[in-house]
Amino acid sequence: MAESMTPNPSSERLGEENERAQSVPCADAGTHIPRSPEGPSPDPVAALRVAPGYRRRVSLAECPVGLFMSASGEVCLKTEYRTAGGAIEAYIASSGEFFWGDQPQTVESQAQQVVTPLEAARDMGSRAPQGAGCDPGRDNPPPSQPLREAVGREEFERRFIEKMVAVAGETFADGESVCEYAAQAAPTYWEEPWQREEGPEACALADINYWEG
Repeated sequence: MAESMTPNPSSERLGEENERAQSVPCADAGTHIPRSPEGPSPDPVAALRVAPGYRRRVSLAECPVGLFMSASGEVCLKTEYRTAGGAIEAYIASSGEFFWGDQPQTVESQAQQVVTPLEAARDMGSRAPQGAGCDPGRDNPPPSQPLREAVGREEFERRFIEKMVAVAGETFADGESVCEYAAQAAPTYWEEPWQREEGPEACALADINYWEG
């Protein structure tokens, strides 16, 4: 017996619901971008919007304290505070790089950088990050990179951005600010003595566990 060719309304409705569930909002257009169930996760940067009251392209000096996107597409965290030298620090979240503002050439070049302030910026405080292990008066040590070595820079940045977006604008129960979270996001438990004893594989695993934790 030939099968009926009449469409099943229930199946059609289920298909429409599944299609809606597999879409993610587009920050700029207000429409939806279809996503394949087997495809990669959506870029978390797409969920970020320009901070209200700010243009898409401003200098780093004009950018408010908080998250911003650099001209190269990195999601960054700006913390602004005064030291004896009146320092301004811009923390580049996805690379772990610190820029210290107590060097005149650095301040001038930073102020001219074109960046995009992100929506979460208005919710963040102007506090110096704690536990960064960096002294603005001397050269900062290079960031440790076991996770980047284990999964590659692109995946590392994706995971970092997801973490930053997840906590943007929030304050932890113990009072830890987002700035402090960012400063501690590259923990030092894989420093050389520990790495020599445990080996690079154990360090990479510990790093991944930290990020997934």
